[in-house]
Amino acid sequence: MSYFASLPASLILAADETTAFRSIEYDTPSSGWGWLLLLGGLGLVLLLSFRTVWKDSIQLPLFWRCWLAVLRLGVLVALIAIVFNPHERTQKMSFRPSRVAVLVDTSLSMRHPNQLVAANTSSPASRNVASRMEAVEKLLADSPLIKDLQKNHQVSVYSFDKTLVGPLHVFPKQDSPENTAKPASEAETSIPDQPDWNTLLQPQGLETRLGELLGQLIREINGSTLSGIIIATDGASNAGIDLLSANEAAKESKVRLIPLGLGSPVRPANIQISKIIAPTDVQFGDGFEITAIVQAVGMPGKNITIELLRKVPGEAEPAIVETRDVLLPTEDSLPLDIKFERTPAEEGEISYVVR
Repeated sequence: MSYFASLPASLILAADETTAFRSIEYDTPSSGWGWLLLLGGLGLVLLLSFRTVWKDSIQLPLFWRCWLAVLRLGVLVALIAIVFNPHERTQKMSFRPSRVAVLVDTSLSMRHPNQLVAANTSSPASRNVASRMEAVEKLLADSPLIKDLQKNHQVSVYSFDKTLVGPLHVFPKQDSPENTAKPASEAETSIPDQPDWNTLLQPQGLETRLGELLGQLIREINGSTLSGIIIATDGASNAGIDLLSANEAAKESKVRLIPLGLGSPVRPANIQISKIIAPTDVQFGDGFEITAIVQAVGMPGKNITIELLRKVPGEAEPAIVETRDVLLPTEDSLPLDIKFERTPAEEGEISYVVR
């Protein structure tokens, strides 16, 4: 599937080059009446000057009469040159590269499958579905999206969840093949290494502040060369300001917003333990807490059971040591903290599992 085919052709803007040229300019009238008055006045002055010189030098020989007329005409020509004021002007026109920003959602929901899988599906192959973040990584690394954008734009990649991060990587604008013919060896050495998207784009944010951080990005990179912002996300904003304010800011700045939707349009019921917070070392007899952060989608207000299991060396399977019945929030994807308080009664290495 070609993701880039749906992007508007109007994203293609300026080229990156500078042009300088020189010209001779004159201070001339801007209207026809101005030219008529100027030429009429110059003609009258020339006529009167020639008549005066010729009349005043009537008693001189013909050579001197002509010589004085030439001198008078030379002075008049110099005055005419001063009136027209010829001057040289140097103009330089610079074309900055057009810019495109790619904004990638790194909230925890990007770990979910990119396609909806039926709950009764038994085939392992059908369950081996790429996550939404893996789909974004494949789009950036394997599709022609970045290369096609680089033909006319400088491409910067940002990420967001509860904060805006970036630019994570900047792809410079590439010269078109018809303008520059480089040897194959030189072209290969000039290609920058592909960034490790799996490291740069880790879905770990507990919030999706799309409206707030999109507005922040517009304010930070706004300018006449900003062509558009491509937003890769799987859902709406669930924290911060409303998305409409960022949309209005984009309209005022004349910045195009191109959304790339991820995931299925049908929200599946899903629950996951997104993070576990626990100390690695505890003194004997000191109490400590194990915090499990749970997020659920499509299960508003439902009761779930969370179990804490304990395993010590020598045991084959962990044993349940505590159980909690929890009521899920009515809003999807809101993090829920579940805390288990423990006090070690024996020394040694102890492993805990939350399920």
